[in-house]
Parts: sequence; structure tokens; C-alpha cells
Amino acid sequence: EDKDVFQTFYSKNLAKRLIHGSSASEDLEGNMIGKLKSACGYEYTSKLQRMFTDMTVSRDLLERFTGYLEDSGKNNLGVDFNALVLATGSWPLQPAATNFTVPKELQSCEQSFLKFYQDQHSGRKLNWLHQLSKGELKMRYGRKYTLVCSTYQMGILLQFNEYDKMTCEELQIATQLTDNVLRNTLYALLKTRVLKRTPAFT
Repeated sequence: EDKDVFQTFYSKNLAKRLIHGSSASEDLEGNMIGKLKSACGYEYTSKLQRMFTDMTVSRDLLERFTGYLEDSGKNNLGVDFNALVLATGSWPLQPAATNFTVPKELQSCEQSFLKFYQDQHSGRKLNWLHQLSKGELKMRYGRKYTLVCSTYQMGILLQFNEYDKMTCEELQIATQLTDNVLRNTLYALLKTRVLKRTPAFT
């Protein structure tokens, strides 16, 4: 039915807005869901409502994680870290289509959060969706730049803290990205001239 098509379309776009913080107003989003609930019933909007609940719970969880780090003397992870814990059944999200080796600069964040979460919720499993993650990366090319990158892009760029040049094969070994994902990620970095290819494109 048309309303089912709309629900699928709306839930996918709502998920993107909530995950990437691009929603103009969570209150307006909530009002929209309230109108859908009145028109289509509780069952129609239950997953949408649980998405909002997950966002609230994630904010509380992150505050407790910050307190956990302070209490354990690990409050300096070296990076600003944020995580969302989203219930599998409520979000229209797909698992990653590639393996990915998290760069060492980010590993302590993931490991600390994983330990904290498992201590809080024994028996639950976290699956990292790095394809939906992003971060800010500070770089120096003559002068300082701050780049907003996908986590896959960060995984590539951080390799150049140790190497001036790397082949595609070396990057693939280091990141464990599939050939297709690696090439798409590299293309974006080459197109914006963050990286240079030798020989250059003709």
C-alpha cells in the first residue's frame, strides 16, 4: 500500500537525519510521528518512536561513559568520541558490506566503550557500523586544515602519518576494505585533492 511505501521511505530518511545530526528539530520530527500515529495507528509508528528512544538512551549512555572514563583515570582518549547504540529491530540499517580495520588512533575509544557497555549490559553484542560513522580530522598541508571525513576515509588518511606514499594494495592490506569500497573511498579523496595519484589521471 501507499502508506507502507511512505513508511519505508520516511524511516530511512529519518534514520539518516538522526544518525548524522542533520534534523532541523527533533521536536518537529516528534510532531510528525504524532500525526502519523493519529492517522495510521500505534503499530505503524512504533519503530519510528523507538528510534527516538534510542537517541535519548544513547545520550544518557554517553554521559555515563564519560563518567566511567573519569572514574577509571582514562578520561584522555586523545580524541572526542561519540557513539550511538541503536536497536537492530527498530532501525532500517544494513550491516557493512566490507571488513574494516580500525586505525590504531581510534582503537582505544572503541575498546573502552565496548568494555564499558558490556559491563553495563552483560550478554549484549555491539556491531559497529563504520560505514555510517564520520569524524573530524586535523591535517597539515603547509597550513592546518580540518576535514570532515567518513571513518573509511579516516582509516586511509591516518596511514599517511607513517608513510609518504602507499599503493592501493598496501592500503587494502592496512584497512581491509574490499576493492570496490576502497576505490570509491579513494576516488572521493583524489577528487577533492586531499590525496594525489601517481601517475596522475589523464
